[in-house]
Amino acid sequence: MNSERIIKLRHCKMQTYHKEVDTKWNILKLLQWTTSYFKSHNVDSPRSASEILLAHVLNLKRIDLYVRYDQPLTDKELLVFKSLIKRRIKKEPVAYIIGSKGFWSLELSVSPYVLIPRPDTETLVEVVLDTISSLPDKNTMSILELGTGSGAIILSVASEFPDGSFTAIDYSVKAIEIAKKNAVSINIRCNKYLHVLFYRKLIAHTLSDFVPGAFFI
Repeated sequence: MNSERIIKLRHCKMQTYHKEVDTKWNILKLLQWTTSYFKSHNVDSPRSASEILLAHVLNLKRIDLYVRYDQPLTDKELLVFKSLIKRRIKKEPVAYIIGSKGFWSLELSVSPYVLIPRPDTETLVEVVLDTISSLPDKNTMSILELGTGSGAIILSVASEFPDGSFTAIDYSVKAIEIAKKNAVSINIRCNKYLHVLFYRKLIAHTLSDFVPGAFFI
């Protein structure tokens, strides 16, 4: 075997080796493995959790994971993803792991200092919006929420009626900080001014109606 042929064979083997390394942990294979691993540890919604965590690590939308299914992960990305898997195995909620949760049309910051907004809570938002729609002058309304937490409910309402006056109250300083952060984020994204004030203590407030769920209008 001449030297030229030997060099070509070595080059071919090296290409094959690098290809195997690059595709060993691409997006699709990692999703499949993680889903199976979560199932074996009785993690709720294993596929969904795998997608959300991996999309978070790669800074992608979930749908993009399947558009780039053959994209390999770097060692750093794999290390970060592994750390998130360990946290989920310990039953830490996905929303707390990635620090955010979608609610209504918003993406809200969350932490263990606030409850994670639940999809069924959007029903309360709908009730409040229906009540507001029946008011003769929506632009002069004032809404007060007690125990705002992440601000999910009142900010969802405010995003639909940005001209109203909104006051959110919570005893927890940490919760107020998160709610304020979410308010700022929504202002930027919606490009509208939302008059949202946050207080730790209950204050005197003009109330014209009451809505279930610690809401006053």
